[in-house]
Amino acid sequence: MTTGIIFDCFGVLYNDATTDFLKHHQASLDALPASYAHLAKVNDEVDRGKVGGEVYYRELGAATGLTPREVEAEMSDVSGLDAGVVALIRELKPRYQIGMLTNADALFLQRFLDNQDVRELFDVVVVSSEIGFIKPEPEIVTIIAERMGKKFDELIFIDDKQMNVVAAQRLGIDSILFHSAAQTREELQVRGCIVPKNPSQK
Repeated sequence: MTTGIIFDCFGVLYNDATTDFLKHHQASLDALPASYAHLAKVNDEVDRGKVGGEVYYRELGAATGLTPREVEAEMSDVSGLDAGVVALIRELKPRYQIGMLTNADALFLQRFLDNQDVRELFDVVVVSSEIGFIKPEPEIVTIIAERMGKKFDELIFIDDKQMNVVAAQRLGIDSILFHSAAQTREELQVRGCIVPKNPSQK
């Protein structure tokens, strides 16, 4: 029986700021092919909490000709909160414990939660940089399950990356690959987590 639902943050609840930034500056980065591998390594170190987010801003700036402050401003100035996902969580929250599991710099994540006023949506938040593990490593999923006080078969995990979904499924967690709020809602409805509304109801 499902008693808890875990949502990814960036790419589900909110735009993936890193992906958006890299797409926007693709021309500059393509001119320096080695930049992608280097930036991926630095991003991994940030997500694991080995270095702070300012290091990533500096490296992104060096690759794109921007100052670290300009990089931070661009990555923070996004209006990508998915209202559909927010509404979905609010609908689920009265009956389920809601968790957030994300690969992110802790400071960036805390600012996000406060700036978007969504902290109250989540009963448990686990951010990779605070624990040293990143998705799709099984340890990070195990940690949030323990903090939620749930067994794997009591959880549903929602993420926009196939490798993270597969990793959770291997642990025995029912998982949904996120494409949209509407698609995810339909899949939760099939699982009996959401009661279909009567067409006559407004």
